[in-house]
Amino acid sequence: MMLSLIAAQSAWAQLPDGSEAPDFSVVDLEGETWTLSTLLDSGNTVVLNFGATWCTSCWVDEQKGGLNGLHNVFGPEGSGDVTVLFLEFDDAFTSVADLSGSGSNSTGSWLEVVDYPVVDSAGSVHELYGGSDEPFVCLVCPDGLVANLNALDFDFLHQAALSGCDNDADGPAAWIERDGLQSTCGEEAAVGILLTNLGNDTLVSATMDFGDGIDTTEVMWVGTLAVDSTVFIDLGDVDVSTTWSATLTSLNGVSRSHVKHETLEGATSTTTALEVKLTTDHWPEESGWRLTDDQGTVVEEVSIGSLDGLQETTLTWEVEVPALGCYEFTLLDAVGDGLEADVFGDYPNGSLTISNMDLGEVTTPVVEWQGGDEGAFFERVIGLRVDEVSGTDMQDAAPAIALYPNPAQHAITLSSSVSGVALSEVAVFDMAGRRMPVSAVQNRSSMQHALELDIQSLATGVYFVRWGTGNAAGSMSFQKR
Repeated sequence: MMLSLIAAQSAWAQLPDGSEAPDFSVVDLEGETWTLSTLLDSGNTVVLNFGATWCTSCWVDEQKGGLNGLHNVFGPEGSGDVTVLFLEFDDAFTSVADLSGSGSNSTGSWLEVVDYPVVDSAGSVHELYGGSDEPFVCLVCPDGLVANLNALDFDFLHQAALSGCDNDADGPAAWIERDGLQSTCGEEAAVGILLTNLGNDTLVSATMDFGDGIDTTEVMWVGTLAVDSTVFIDLGDVDVSTTWSATLTSLNGVSRSHVKHETLEGATSTTTALEVKLTTDHWPEESGWRLTDDQGTVVEEVSIGSLDGLQETTLTWEVEVPALGCYEFTLLDAVGDGLEADVFGDYPNGSLTISNMDLGEVTTPVVEWQGGDEGAFFERVIGLRVDEVSGTDMQDAAPAIALYPNPAQHAITLSSSVSGVALSEVAVFDMAGRRMPVSAVQNRSSMQHALELDIQSLATGVYFVRWGTGNAAGSMSFQKR
């Protein structure tokens, strides 16, 4: 039964929805043979990604990660209910070199980006499915009927390949994704994974291999997670500018292999008054941005679609950050090509500049980059450490104090907005008002006028830190993870 999730037939002459799928047999680059009828007989839904190495839109679609996610969760090393194949169909103009990104007809290394089996010289299969010169993606349900797909995000694909085909996950299945900020104002930060149960049974255990760039440790979760429910799994701390990974290795004692590679970025020092300058590319309706604090609360936002009609235009916004602390600026692109327009033709790339302001005047730029240099993306995150108040006489002003990171696991930093101010009389209390045995790890440089506190001995919970500077005092709360 075809649900409404399945797209209508596309404009080119591919097979209509509900057609009987022609059988075929192909060999991937690893030498493994894939025969459609065999896969369907085993109860698999088969997703056919007919792409070409020169196809920019295919490359952008691949960055969405939906097809990789479908393969990782429900493919041969997942629950075993879905087979995804990349079928490079342009036999005349492309080669294996183009698939590796070293050829002249390629947008990049497809072999590095695509997790599922890659088949070269699949033009004959493309023709069987009604292809002319265009790429497309379709699926074949276990009953042998074809459905064309018009969206490639994971949620859509998951529903189309399973419920859309009257197919069920055979065994435990789970989707993993990063949770928390992508940047930190400290030297390190806690990271974690959200695990969502997408199978048909309750999950009671999971194991992951957590790699912090140096070592790999096993992380175990035990509990009760109902179908379609999500649990947070704390992985520990990583250092700034580290690429870390989480590999799901088992669910309910059954082996799995699902890898997520992530990064933790450092933060750039800024003031509380900022100018955001965005030069749009040829498709401004795809762009937007948001500024959030370290709890995920949106401070300022320009929604996707609101810049429609402002092609190749320089736009500026003045943003007043409400307090010192750690923030994230996220540049958004609905399609996933970022501000990199020149790959689509003779179009200028967009650009972004974030600058400090003082008394309404732009002072110093703190972030500058060109869209072509940054490549394609759906979200590009920039960490901001707001540690100075704009537009005041800082020598006469009462100092504002920033606390970061929050939540924290090992250490917190208190930072004064006034250069040369010495933090003193610093103490940490629990919710009952009991003073906790917390000591300073280090006094940072006078330019940073900050104090770092070791909180490793504290139990998980909410605490208050009280501080004094000689002529002012205050307190703020933080969460120990």
